[in-house]
Amino acid sequence: MNEKFLASIVFLNLFNCVLFTENHDEGYSIYSEDATELLGFSQILEDNGICVKSIKRGILDRDLLELDNISAVIISYPRKDITADEIQNIVDYVSNGGSLIVLGGGEVSSQINPLIERFGLLIYGDVVEINSSDYLYFRGDMSRHEIFRYVRDYTPILTPMVYVKDPEGIVLIAPDPGQNKGIFVLKEYGKGKVFVSADADFLGNIFIYRNSNAQLGLNIVNYMTGNGIKKIKLKKRSRTSTYLWGVFIGILTLLLFVYFKRQSKLSR
Repeated sequence: MNEKFLASIVFLNLFNCVLFTENHDEGYSIYSEDATELLGFSQILEDNGICVKSIKRGILDRDLLELDNISAVIISYPRKDITADEIQNIVDYVSNGGSLIVLGGGEVSSQINPLIERFGLLIYGDVVEINSSDYLYFRGDMSRHEIFRYVRDYTPILTPMVYVKDPEGIVLIAPDPGQNKGIFVLKEYGKGKVFVSADADFLGNIFIYRNSNAQLGLNIVNYMTGNGIKKIKLKKRSRTSTYLWGVFIGILTLLLFVYFKRQSKLSR
């Protein structure tokens, strides 16, 4: 086996990672400090023991999902179409036990719908919809879900409505009644799970540290990846510390490569 490839496998399996897609001109990036981007959210995940990766170009293929040990794929406000091959790869990934988190609707509903309709869901503007007829509307009677553990309050931009045709396998969750909170959809599919919110802004840089937004974001990812819900550890981080962490990972990968190369020479 190629030593560099072996070193990569050893390194990647040290973590279960979440993968942010950035290959569809996503409107919410994990690399920007702008108000509506997700840099703060990605740093919070890392600070709480969750490995964060991204794909910036090309397509999301099966090898990437399997080799990189991806526990959840996060798609946030894609402004370019998700290809048919990617959609099938994601559906297969979820069917086999992976998790998909989709954030944002509004102007990108047409980009999101071809994917989430494969799971029986649709977004129209601010609305997450499962069927336009024979529906139920929940305002807050599912707020005991464990995703809301340690969450007192959070700040959304939107208050999306959720419609359901067949509640079996679908959990509709919302905070306490009477408060201006968002509503999300969580659905099991095959061996995996799908989480959809018509609002991504509550995790953006401008809102992530308000109220319990950071805790809620961490809860969603931990629940979807099977890590278990835990109280958040908040740590203000600079771009310098993020850079240093990247350098550390790069050095560790290089050391593993050199080690396996030397071991290979010794065994000859």
